[in-house]
Amino acid sequence: MKSKMRSQTNELVQGMVEKLWDKYAVFSRELESERTKTLKELDGFLKGLGYLGEET
Repeated sequence: MKSKMRSQTNELVQGMVEKLWDKYAVFSRELESERTKTLKELDGFLKGLGYLGEET
């Protein structure tokens, strides 16, 4: 009986983890793309404020 209960608990936990994964999983390429866009925008602000000069 304990074995069946443990098996059901494991299935429940696995299902919960899979739902969370599906909801919150983000691919690394998406993160890299967002990071690149954000860094370009930040560079623009810093250049506008005079903190970054044009590269020679």
